Amino acid sequence: MPITTSQVNACDVVVQLDNGAGVLADISGSSNEVSMDFTNQLGQLSVFGADFYVRQECKRDASISLSLVYTQDDAEAMNILLDWYFVTRGQKSLRVEIPNGDPGGDRFDFEVFLESFPVPVQSDDANPILVAAVLKPTGTFSRSVIGS
Repeated sequence: MPITTSQVNACDVVVQLDNGAGVLADISGSSNEVSMDFTNQLGQLSVFGADFYVRQECKRDASISLSLVYTQDDAEAMNILLDWYFVTRGQKSLRVEIPNGDPGGDRFDFEVFLESFPVPVQSDDANPILVAAVLKPTGTFSRSVIGS
C-alpha cells in the first residue's frame, strides 16, 4: 500500500461553543487542545463448550476534554465557561471542525453539559493558566462533512 498523502494536523482546528446569548462563538484562539473520547457500550456472553465470547453493542457515548487559556476577555473561552457555570447553566452547543472550517473537513456537533473544570493556580508558575474542562453530551451527537 502506498504512503498516505491525506494526513491532517490540528494547527487550524476550529472550536465553537455557545456564548451567553446562545450563539456559537469561535473559541479557537483561546483554546489549545480538544480531545473527543468516543465510547461504544458492549455486552458479552459465553456458553459452555465455546472458546470465544460473543459480543453485541448498544449505547454510544462521548466525553470531550477542552483545554483553554484563562483570559479576561468576555468573548473568549474562559469567560464563556465561567458564565456557563455561575450564571446560565444548562446545555450548550459545541462544534469541532477538523482540520479547519473549510469544505471537505469533518464537523462534530454536540449538545453538552459542563461536568468539571479545575483551575490550577500556582504561585511559582509564570506560564499562562490552562484550564481543562470536561464536557458530556446529552442526546444525539454527529459527524458530518463540511459542505461548500
